[in-house]
Amino acid sequence: MKDFTDFEIISGGAERLDSVKLLWEELRDYHAEHSTHFGDQMRAVSFEFRRSRFELYAANDCLLIELIWHGPSATNVAFSASTIEIEEGLRWGCLESLYVIPGFRQQELGSLLTRRSIDWMKSQKCDRIVLSVAEGNEPVFNFYRRFGFQIRHSAMQLIEEK
Repeated sequence: MKDFTDFEIISGGAERLDSVKLLWEELRDYHAEHSTHFGDQMRAVSFEFRRSRFELYAANDCLLIELIWHGPSATNVAFSASTIEIEEGLRWGCLESLYVIPGFRQQELGSLLTRRSIDWMKSQKCDRIVLSVAEGNEPVFNFYRRFGFQIRHSAMQLIEEK
């Protein structure tokens, strides 16, 4: 078992959004850099736009933001954002975002946040728990398979030549 004594998990809702802004922007930029076709579209999404979407979930107590604070470096080093949406009578939990800064990867922080997100969604009686993986980030499939996730469908977008 990993020793997490240098780390603190901070949980909350919309009040934590300011604290994840820089990490979310790093995640967005990571996806943009690794995307073959959609980097410009990804870079165009602002945190303010994403924040407004998260606030809609928070208004219904359907948002969990978790940060991992590393005491010795006085830095937030990871975060996750999870939501719940009710559609056709089913409660859909979604791990919307998960990010660990490069210097803190391979320390089980992403696994810790993923497990906590799943546990929260189960405690909220979600019927389905899902996540999406951005094009260019397919290597993360094996990480999520360790938690029981499997590919359900693939979505494609038409790219028209300019």
